[in-house]
This record gives sequence, structure tokens and C-alpha cells, in this order.
Amino acid sequence: MRLALTLLHTALLVTGITSLLMTAPGNTPVAAKVLFAAVVYGPLLLFLPASLSADRRLLTWFSFMLLFYFSWFVTEAIDPPPMRYWAIACITQTVALFVLIILALKRPATGAPRD
Repeated sequence: MRLALTLLHTALLVTGITSLLMTAPGNTPVAAKVLFAAVVYGPLLLFLPASLSADRRLLTWFSFMLLFYFSWFVTEAIDPPPMRYWAIACITQTVALFVLIILALKRPATGAPRD
């Protein structure tokens, strides 16, 4: 489960950052693109240890934060085609990551006392 969470989390980061860099206007300086990508996807990057460790509390906060990214991707899905395809890919990855987090949270905790 951890491997799937980490791979999907990394794929979402790569897809999101690539979409920002590829769809930016041509005359935008590279430093501005990188700074904007860092500001937008920095919070997602901060939760990478959550998907690596599969800590329940961090995964709960991560799933809450994913809802904001999901809302942003849905609003970008109505943009013209270059951005629309990137947004659909990000929506798909966000939903899959959210479902994986919920499945990871539903699993019984290791070392938990049994009734």
C-alpha cells in the first residue's frame, strides 16, 4: 500500500509540475515558472513523508488537503484543450490517491489492541 501511495503521489507531483511548466506563456522566465510551481505544489511535496510512512494522522490531513487540489483541477478542466488534458490527468490521479488513502486508513492498525 505504501508503494502505491508513494508512486501515485510522485506521479501527481510530476504531472502537476509538468502541466504548469508546459502551459505557461512562452515569454515567462524560467525562474518565475519554477517559483510558481514550488509555491503551488510545495504543500503536496511536504506530504510525501506521509505517503512513505503511511502514518494515519498525516494521511488524514493529506486527504483533506487533496480536496483543495481536486477543486482546483476541476476548475481547470473547463479551460481550453492543452490545459484540459493535464487537468483530467491530475483529477484522475487525485481521485485514485484519495481512494488509496481511504483504503489505507480503513486497514487495521498494526499493534492495535483487539477486543
